[in-house]
Amino acid sequence: MKKLFSMFPSGPPGVALLLLRLCLGGLLFVDQAGRIAWPMPVWLAVGSVLAAAAVAVGFLTPFFALVCGVLELAALAGMAELGAPWEVLNLILAIITALLGPGAYSIDAWMFGRRVVVMPPRR
Repeated sequence: MKKLFSMFPSGPPGVALLLLRLCLGGLLFVDQAGRIAWPMPVWLAVGSVLAAAAVAVGFLTPFFALVCGVLELAALAGMAELGAPWEVLNLILAIITALLGPGAYSIDAWMFGRRVVVMPPRR
């Protein structure tokens, strides 16, 4: 699991990654006009809620960001031309989130973050 995360930046970069995760989670439910994208198929709604919640709190962020991307592809496949650019931008946001990782303000950082190794003194 450690190979999924290169680092967990804190400070302003960590806040930026937190905002990126929150945007990705929220944009799964908004259409190009800014309205809640409903109705949608039940499997897409359940998958979107689970993936958005996991990404927003930063749980297995690279995996669930890719799941968000797959859900965006599914939405893109089932829609007309009008919303296609919006879904493509959301897909790009999901890929960016998967590549950048969760940041310091996430469950991933708490579970898999940096550790301090204390070596016992030599005798």
